[in-house]
Amino acid sequence: MTDRVPPTINVAPQSKRSRFPLAVLSIFLILLGVGLYLAWPAIEGGLNRPEFSPQLGETGLTESMNVHSQQQSNSDTQETTNTNVVENNKSNLKFDSVLSPSEHISQLLESIDELKNNIKTLEENILAQKTQQIKNTQTLETVIKEIQSFNARISNIESNFMDTQKSSKLLSDNNLNRRLTEIERALLELDSSVKLEEFGKIADDALSEVNSLDFRVENLETKVIENKSNAQDIVLQSLALGRLLASASVKRDITPELAALRLSSKNDIEINSILEEIEILKVDKILTKEVLKYNFSKVSDDILRKANSSNDDWLSETITELKNIVVVRRIRGDFSPKSIDFVLLQTEQALSSGDLESAVQIIKPHKILGVISLNQWLDDAEQRLNLDSMLAKLNQILLARVNKTIDTD
Repeated sequence: MTDRVPPTINVAPQSKRSRFPLAVLSIFLILLGVGLYLAWPAIEGGLNRPEFSPQLGETGLTESMNVHSQQQSNSDTQETTNTNVVENNKSNLKFDSVLSPSEHISQLLESIDELKNNIKTLEENILAQKTQQIKNTQTLETVIKEIQSFNARISNIESNFMDTQKSSKLLSDNNLNRRLTEIERALLELDSSVKLEEFGKIADDALSEVNSLDFRVENLETKVIENKSNAQDIVLQSLALGRLLASASVKRDITPELAALRLSSKNDIEINSILEEIEILKVDKILTKEVLKYNFSKVSDDILRKANSSNDDWLSETITELKNIVVVRRIRGDFSPKSIDFVLLQTEQALSSGDLESAVQIIKPHKILGVISLNQWLDDAEQRLNLDSMLAKLNQILLARVNKTIDTD
């Protein structure tokens, strides 16, 4: 017999195929469990929302209505208008099934605010009534005190009257009573006449004193008002004059500054008269001292040319022409007081020191030379000196007023 091997079945591939779905199912269940674990707070929050629990809105509405009914019962003693407002607010708290819970909550909050405002109004009314009651009580107490005072005065009058009656009963003698009455009447008339005369005299004296005091007070008020207005005017005038003086030393046209000073001196006759004299000088064309000093250097050359004389011979005429072309001056050494170089040097020194008046006095005698530029320069300098003189006069007037105001204060 041949050896036969029993048949065998290979089950290994089948076991592998049966494990694969089981592993997939396990992984799916694990992922599902993790997802539920992570999403559970959101699911729980969604279930707790007001849409899933309408009893919450109804409970809040019931509580607010209970609170409102309690407040209404406490305010029954107030005015009818406030009660009607509270009832209207109560009617607004009715549950409307059409609105969402969030809208119900907002409506409840608005109603609560209105209730707070109404409660505040009721408290204010109660406080006002309490205040009025206190005032009425005080008035009543005052009236009671006055009544008591009147009662006391009436009692005093009655007691005095009773005492008078008792004393009159003691004076039984008619003649004695008549004589006493006449004496009392005479004394009263004498006393009243004396008192009337004294009172009339005192009244007349007091009236005269009052009139005198009234007159003195009016004078003082007038002086105070005048001093205040004068002080203000002086301040404005001083400021305007300061600007005018500053402008006059640096520029030619001082018309705006003059207009400012005139505006601050509307009712000042003394100042306005000087301003009118200044305006005659054509202030828009007056030269400053610096310009006059600069122009004199050209004038001095013209003077030297005019002072150079020539004889009749051709040599002297040629020398004179050369001198006129190139002007030569002596600035050092000994000068003759009568020489033109000495006069020009003194004039320039005076102009350098700002003494325009001295410069004009030095050079003015040489006007006879007939130099046109010198004559024009002297006219400009005279206008400048006139302007400076009037400005100095204005300054002196305002300084005197300021000192007077200070002494008065």
